[in-house]
Amino acid sequence: MALIIDVEKRNEAISVVKLQGQLDNNTYRQFETKMASVMTPHMKGIILDLAKLDYISSAGLRIILTIQKNFGKNNAVFTLINLQPQIKKVFDIANALPDTPIFTSMEEADAYFDAMQKKVMDEQKEKEGSA
Repeated sequence: MALIIDVEKRNEAISVVKLQGQLDNNTYRQFETKMASVMTPHMKGIILDLAKLDYISSAGLRIILTIQKNFGKNNAVFTLINLQPQIKKVFDIANALPDTPIFTSMEEADAYFDAMQKKVMDEQKEKEGSA
């Protein structure tokens, strides 16, 4: 089965990447290439929506971990939403993303990102006020 990748920009700093199909030995390079074009230096958050991902292999798991690690170097947030039970089980067994936020819905992820951005803005205002 093929992998369909849909990228939706929430704003200039946050994108939602939706996967449909299988992320395996035959498709992980396609995903890697697409993510390289999405992960620009100004990106502050990527939401990986796995609602329609049916299958993930060790190669798929490995590429997600690599992307998460590289993205985290920019102090950006990488999160997962809508994991199907069989996909969540793979992540659980591998204990692959213990520090990565995983949300059950887009609304939950949006609330998290809104709070994160508000915190940064409040910290900037505080610094400006004390200068």
